Amino acid sequence: MNRYLAAPLPPHESARLERLRSYGVLDTPPEADFDDFTALVSRLLRVPIALISLVDEDRQWFKSKTGLGAESTPRDQAFCAHAILQQDLFVVEDTHADPRFVHNPLVTGAPYIRFYAGCPLLTPDGLALGTLCIIDRVPRRLNADDADTLRRLGLQLMRLLELRRYMALQRETELQLRSRNEEFERLALVAERTHNVVILANPDGAITWVNAAFERVTGYRAEEALGCKPGDLLQFADTSLDARAELGRAVRERRHARVQILNRGKTGNVYWMDVDLQPLHASSGAFVGFVAIETDISDLVRRQQHLDALIEAVPIGLILQDTASRVERINGTAKQLLQGCADGAVPEEFAALARAAVHGPGEVRRELVTLKNCRAESRWMDVRTAPLTDASGQPLGAVVAFSDQTEQIHAGKYIELAAYTADIGYWTWNLNDDVLEFSSGWVERLGLPDSRASTRAIVHPEDQQTCRGAIAQVLSGRQATFKFEERLRTGQGDWRWVLCGGAVTERDASGRVTRLAGIHLDIDEQKRAEAALQRAATTDPLTGLPNRLVMLDRLNRALASAQRHGQCGALLYLDLDHFKRINDSYGHGAGDELLQKVAGRLCALLREEDTLARMGGDEMLVLLPNLGSDLASARLHAHGVGHKLLRALELPIEVDGKSLVVGASVGIALFPKTDGETGEDLVREADTAMYGAKSDTRGTVQFYETAMQQLVTQRLQIDHDLRQALAHDHFDLFIQGKWAPAGGLVGGELLLRWNHPQRGWISPAEFVPIAEESELIVPLGRWVLERACAVAKDLRQTRPDFVLSVNISPKQFRHPEFIDDLQRVVAQAGLSPDALVLEITEGVLLQDQLARHVVALSEAGFRFSLDDFGTGYSSLAYLKRLPVHELKIDRAFVRDIEVDTDDAVLVQAILSIARRFRIQTVAEGVENQAQADFLALHGCDSLQGYHFDRPQPWTAFRDRHLRA
Repeated sequence: MNRYLAAPLPPHESARLERLRSYGVLDTPPEADFDDFTALVSRLLRVPIALISLVDEDRQWFKSKTGLGAESTPRDQAFCAHAILQQDLFVVEDTHADPRFVHNPLVTGAPYIRFYAGCPLLTPDGLALGTLCIIDRVPRRLNADDADTLRRLGLQLMRLLELRRYMALQRETELQLRSRNEEFERLALVAERTHNVVILANPDGAITWVNAAFERVTGYRAEEALGCKPGDLLQFADTSLDARAELGRAVRERRHARVQILNRGKTGNVYWMDVDLQPLHASSGAFVGFVAIETDISDLVRRQQHLDALIEAVPIGLILQDTASRVERINGTAKQLLQGCADGAVPEEFAALARAAVHGPGEVRRELVTLKNCRAESRWMDVRTAPLTDASGQPLGAVVAFSDQTEQIHAGKYIELAAYTADIGYWTWNLNDDVLEFSSGWVERLGLPDSRASTRAIVHPEDQQTCRGAIAQVLSGRQATFKFEERLRTGQGDWRWVLCGGAVTERDASGRVTRLAGIHLDIDEQKRAEAALQRAATTDPLTGLPNRLVMLDRLNRALASAQRHGQCGALLYLDLDHFKRINDSYGHGAGDELLQKVAGRLCALLREEDTLARMGGDEMLVLLPNLGSDLASARLHAHGVGHKLLRALELPIEVDGKSLVVGASVGIALFPKTDGETGEDLVREADTAMYGAKSDTRGTVQFYETAMQQLVTQRLQIDHDLRQALAHDHFDLFIQGKWAPAGGLVGGELLLRWNHPQRGWISPAEFVPIAEESELIVPLGRWVLERACAVAKDLRQTRPDFVLSVNISPKQFRHPEFIDDLQRVVAQAGLSPDALVLEITEGVLLQDQLARHVVALSEAGFRFSLDDFGTGYSSLAYLKRLPVHELKIDRAFVRDIEVDTDDAVLVQAILSIARRFRIQTVAEGVENQAQADFLALHGCDSLQGYHFDRPQPWTAFRDRHLRA
């Protein structure tokens, strides 16, 4: 029996435990944020032990600890189990004087607690997760200042936990949104590529969107259909009134409907459609309209009509009966043979045979029956009965086929005519000499030189085994009929899919089968449509590579196989370096062609069992299964493949007459590692390793390490913090001056700076690329542009000639609202366009559409500076034909001009080119007098760098240089 007092359970304990687990912090690895916290608490409150204690169901677990080695203790010994019952601090000044704790094992043994103070960690709704507690091995009192400090630190710790929980929820939400976007993109692709007509309509039934199949089938262009109701546009007098009424009711009642409609296209062509109308609801449940999936069933209707004609034309009586022997269909020949029996009235002999077929062994039965027709005449009938079943084998009824043998009527020529009418080919097969003979219509359809052919010559080699296997069931007597799909060679040498069915028609004296006969039904169009849909759902349309869904399926199967058989494998995540520059410089058409050629080059380097898939953009995955049972050998193999792929991409690729070189970075995740890992885990790990390769040195291969995940988390945190900073105007604007060689100030460049509340100043080199990737650069650029106009207006009050340079991102320049935004903010600020110089990269000028924007803005009075000239895809052609006002010489060329002859010659060449085209020049990164003298000597118009001034807040720049 315990001689110490265990704390009772707090109210709402199950809700508290559920909330604790929702924070996702239990049993997680140590984290610097929390370890720094307990170290700070220990130092501020002058105690040897500080803990972040989380009270679980039967233990207290330490997320962070300073001065203590244990990871957890039993809950019934935990002081924190008492502390979570409080709303304020729980303090024990001397455990030896407190009967609740004097015999506690944590007091009588390590860590020998004599003093304890715990601040409960309370969620916003008052549930205690655990405590921030301090412990000493000597008794002591907690003064008011220390108590207030502990409370405040507890509140800060709870905010840290809430932030962690918020970030986890945000990541989960982002993953869900990404998954939903991918699913929407897949559905949109299928809708656009499918052969079925897809129509979206508003709540009143008016068309809001149609796919390409609608235009092809109806003859109406999408713009002609928008705003019209499908029934008013396509249906006409011959359409079934019942079907139209049903659709109208469904629209009014906002419910599902499925009908068959006879439509008429724009050119007057008539076709049958199976219309599946479904109501659409938003995630909130609000009704937003309809989607109609329409399938062209003209062929099916015609075939049904042909089949009806066949049933009516064959000189054999046909009766379809349900399981209760009620007549569902009887053809005219049957009525004639039965001499005028009314519908639903058939001889009892036939009803008995039908019941026997429904409940019998499922075989076709043949009997010679004598009966009296409705005129009391005795007739001999050759009767065949067979059961009708659904796809699961459940009985639907029976078919009774009979002929009057009294006068020996032969109906061969009528059957042939009916088969031709129904678009069905019939055949016979003489097994003795392996000769297939086709009906005349199918000789023409297949383009055969003769009606006779051997099965080995005309049946596709891959289908011959299926064909002979199905027929073997009949030859052995296990089945009466057979049916299978096969491909037949046409006279032109290609293959056509058909549905083949048949039965035995002849045996020799010993009972051996000598002849088979049956029918062929053309299903080629249906099979090709199915194959096209399958390709659309599983293939990247640009490169023809497997898509993300196929890769994940193969990856999960490879992972399961590796775990089952003790094999190793690897997943490589490959991302092209500087691919965005290709798109920015030459357009997306060139980027698409480059991706296609990259895919072809990489595929040629892989094994047949490997898989190369495109994930999207310029990212590709390579699956390498079956790399042996030794993980070290698998690592070497994967590393070799990664370098082989990188070397292949170092070679130039011809795209639209240009020779482009594009590198890549590769991240690798090996598998299997743990029993619970999934394909998605491996993709995430390889992606993380790839980012590590990019951030380290591009064009390298890196393996996934657990520590890399922290870099990804940091990038996500920066992205989140960027959005917060933009929403709350937490950025700063600095200016660095532009100086004449003689020293006078001639202008300045506006620079964006970010002073993070926790991390301090973050370099633009770190946060601008993240803003580019997340598309945040567009609103961030708009914010900078608006503030730049305000700054320029302020500076011009002192220096009316002062010109301010502003960097414009290519993504921002491509945005459709950029030109309007630019002209609006400049006009609202009361500035003339020449107050700003817009700094752009060379890639903007290489795209015709963007180059036209440059010309239009230049004609409106704006001036353009070409940033980092000489580092990209420089071309003298655009300097001649486009209004570039200024060239900025990159600091990489300026840095060594006084010691590096190549750099000096290159800078002189740039300055000479600029003078030839009457373009102003600015040199960046001027750091000493020797550089300044060289640039002045060779005619550089203005200089910028630390030799003259460092970037400083724009107000300080104004007060120092413009108001002095």
